[in-house]
Amino acid sequence: MATEEHVHALWHAFDSLDIERNGLASKSQLKVVTANVCTASGVKDMRKSVEALEDQYSDQKKTLTFEEYKKFIELELFSQGGLDFDKMFSVCWMLCSKVPLQRQNKILHDNDTYKLWRVFNRLAETDAYPLRMDHEEVAYILENIVIAMGRRWNEADFEDIRKGLPLMSFWQVLHALEVKFAAGLDEACVAEAVSEVYDEIVNEVVKKGLMTKKGHRMGSWKERWFILKHGLLSYFTHKDQKEQKGVITFNVGWKIESLPDKGNFKNRVLIQTEEHMKGDKNKYEICCPDPKTKQEWIMAIEQVLESCETGISPQKTAFMKRREQRAKRRQIKSEEEKKKVEDNEMFEKQKELLEAEKEARRIAEEKVAEEAALRQAESERTSELTALLEQVKLHLDEERQAKKDEETVRALQAKLLEEEMEKREELEKLKAEQEILLQDEKRKREEVEEERLQHIKRLEEEQQKLELLEQERLAADLKLQEASDKLRSAESAQKEMAARAQDIEKKFLEMDASKQQKFKVEKPIGLARPIQPRVPQILTHRGAGAFTPKQFDIFKQIRLLQQAAGVDDSPPSEDKVCESEKTERDDNNETPDVIKEQEEKNKEIQNLENTENNQVIVDDQI
Repeated sequence: MATEEHVHALWHAFDSLDIERNGLASKSQLKVVTANVCTASGVKDMRKSVEALEDQYSDQKKTLTFEEYKKFIELELFSQGGLDFDKMFSVCWMLCSKVPLQRQNKILHDNDTYKLWRVFNRLAETDAYPLRMDHEEVAYILENIVIAMGRRWNEADFEDIRKGLPLMSFWQVLHALEVKFAAGLDEACVAEAVSEVYDEIVNEVVKKGLMTKKGHRMGSWKERWFILKHGLLSYFTHKDQKEQKGVITFNVGWKIESLPDKGNFKNRVLIQTEEHMKGDKNKYEICCPDPKTKQEWIMAIEQVLESCETGISPQKTAFMKRREQRAKRRQIKSEEEKKKVEDNEMFEKQKELLEAEKEARRIAEEKVAEEAALRQAESERTSELTALLEQVKLHLDEERQAKKDEETVRALQAKLLEEEMEKREELEKLKAEQEILLQDEKRKREEVEEERLQHIKRLEEEQQKLELLEQERLAADLKLQEASDKLRSAESAQKEMAARAQDIEKKFLEMDASKQQKFKVEKPIGLARPIQPRVPQILTHRGAGAFTPKQFDIFKQIRLLQQAAGVDDSPPSEDKVCESEKTERDDNNETPDVIKEQEEKNKEIQNLENTENNQVIVDDQI
């Protein structure tokens, strides 16, 4: 089942393809990533997943965001069952670790860096991308690594990093570890510390150590290396964990209790189920090295037994608890800051109100002073108005003259307006003509658009016909394939029949050879001859037959098998007869010695055949 850790690993692979750092990756490169991830996860039809990526996004879309690619992977890959998604970690690490691993002050080897990368993916934030880890989780990881290296954790060393980087990427975490916290230490020490943190967080190892276990059969006590994980307790012969001797699988109903010391066996604990408390089944007795270790093991196993009821590992429970506490702290801090801001705003409002009251009092005082000044100014103004009245009369006379001049100007303006109206009428006529032309152009455009739609409709009809023809062609190809398969099966059957005919003929020859060996007799001395049974041979229209009825049945079977296998058994053609006659003439031209020697061989063969025929006749009679 895919988890957020798998999505985080996939983001690292996507980020390695984002060369321009704009949150986009090439679709062609994502096809390669999809093929490798599907192959590693055990998908049977990898090409189908790659083609699905091409089908989901059009050819015009050359790049994808991580949210789009994540949605595709969740739908196409993570929704499938029976796959091993843990193997995709190595593929994603291979893609994202090429360039960044070429770094200065390198302390961790690639394998240990991969383990730290897995820890980062397990504890990283899942709210948004790019993927980052909260500074408190970074401090938790670095603190465990520093303590595992045998050093003391100093919170002040991390304070500068916390202020500068509230959220950190994996490469920033790696740089902080190598430059600030692991500088000057042995590489093996740092690697062992990283492996210990990896076992605790990724492999979910709660506790491990040496204890002595009592055997079930013999009751002997042997030292074993125990590893406690979520839901199980495994024990090995040695610390290297090469040979596992057994595993205790926890579920609801298990319990652990402390036992009193018994002789040399001290610090004993008993692990058993509630259903078999009286019997020996599901009952394990273990001795711890010291009381402190005993108490640590009891607390760790009780923690695992509690996690069996919830179904969540202790590490995940602790991670969720840290995240909830962090969220609560930050929410409280945010509320306090919000309240502080509201208090400041309230104080500013009150301050503004006081300033407004002061300003209003000052304005009222100024207004009283202004009214007194206005009264004094009004008396002065009255005297001035009388002087102005005389001036107004003079201005009225001047205004009357100006009105006369204005009427003259208005007459000229009216004449200009008439000329302007005539020009406006001409312009309106031109506008009407232009509107008529525009309507004609619009009508022509609609006709062209209608013709284009008809062409598109005809093109779609032709496309449908083409698809029908393609389907008919595929059906014909299937029929042709079926016919070719039947032809191949007929040819294979024919070859099998021919092979069977050859086997029967071979058996017949072996039988003849065995009979000749069986009935081969030594040449008698003198005129004495052995008495042999004789039976009449088969008589045909051409005389006595050259074989017995049993041999005739065998020849018949061979003949039928040859016909079934398609072997050509037709009479020889004229060309073959001529060739045989030519061969016979060539043979007759041999030397007399060769002919004589050949005749002796023929006689021996005839004697052997007669002996065989007689034996076959005797067998038939028997």
